[in-house]
Amino acid sequence: MNKFKKIVSSFYLWISFFFFPCFSFAFESLPQISSMGTNDYSDLHGPEYVDSEYSSDLLTFQKSFLWDVEWLEGGNFFDTSVGSISSKRFLIQKRLRLENQLTEDLSFRILHLHEGDFEKNNSHFVFEFPYKLNSTFEMSLYGETKSYKSEDDIGISITSQISENQRLKLYGLWSDFSRNERNEQDDEFRSAPQKWGFQYLQNNQEQDFLQWDAYIESQVKWWFPQENKEFHYKKVFTQIKFVKLFDESTLSIVTSYSDRLKKVYELTPQTVKGWDYANIDVRAELQHAKFSYGIFAVKRRWSSQQGFVEQQDVLPYYWHNIYKFKKGHLHSGYELTWHRSYGNEDLKSDLDKDAVVETRWNLKYNLFFKNQSQMNILLTFDLDEFGSASTWEGGNIQFKTVF
Repeated sequence: MNKFKKIVSSFYLWISFFFFPCFSFAFESLPQISSMGTNDYSDLHGPEYVDSEYSSDLLTFQKSFLWDVEWLEGGNFFDTSVGSISSKRFLIQKRLRLENQLTEDLSFRILHLHEGDFEKNNSHFVFEFPYKLNSTFEMSLYGETKSYKSEDDIGISITSQISENQRLKLYGLWSDFSRNERNEQDDEFRSAPQKWGFQYLQNNQEQDFLQWDAYIESQVKWWFPQENKEFHYKKVFTQIKFVKLFDESTLSIVTSYSDRLKKVYELTPQTVKGWDYANIDVRAELQHAKFSYGIFAVKRRWSSQQGFVEQQDVLPYYWHNIYKFKKGHLHSGYELTWHRSYGNEDLKSDLDKDAVVETRWNLKYNLFFKNQSQMNILLTFDLDEFGSASTWEGGNIQFKTVF
């Protein structure tokens, strides 16, 4: 993994200097509540489903940068994006926040998050109680309860309002914190999950926006005596997002880096299943009233006892507003994928080919409602298979409402 970190670091520096301090699609909406889940023990998938078109799907189905800014401004909010990434799998991004002021200083908040693709599958429903200690500091207790008490999570955060436009949050999360004491089964943590992180936000009078997150999930050792297995998990993650509003355009830059270990050690016979997985991705976009263009670059690497798989993708793209209706806009988009793939061919997807170019045409209709609500309907077409039965690739629906 150390060798890969050096490779990733050089790639990261190169892409950062090329695109400014740029920024990503492993981007997490609620890093303070997402954590190792019970399903991580059985979900040890690696690169076997990730083909040359996967990055294009992530790019095409990604929600607007500005929706993330609205999300972080607070209040009641819901948005979702659902798109087909294979004949058997959807990409899903869904988040909900409900807030109510209980007293002058105490609030109640519900947070729901569901994210699913070929790299992750997380679902959380969290209750949170933020309390204002004074004009500068806020403390928050939050948690998630399950029918099995061994799966309950608990967290705490301290938020400092550094200035009118700057905010810093420090947090800790303990997943399955009572597993060893309240478990109906005989599995136990030899090293329990802990997550420590921070989030920095800066919003300068709606002219620019900056978000920086980072966290560490300490190594988990989860022992299953009946199966004679031990599950190991750890993760390091950071992400940065920058949005700058000009008079007639918006510049958005986003990046993230993650390094995750997820393996099962079987003692009899001695085998190891699972992966060291690391990825870095960068996206920069300039949006005008009539058109937008940008570039997305991603590097992924899976390593196991059987070998490794590494993918590198670069995707330039362009969108144009071709017609404006009374309550919506029709957009036409084009994107190109330059895909490289290295490593053990037996570990790859059957559709993961090296040195291929993929092109796609997208058609999107934005429908606007009152109260800042919006629906996007998107259709995708494979230009490499244009005219054949494979021309139609799939679609995506996105919806956002503020209430």
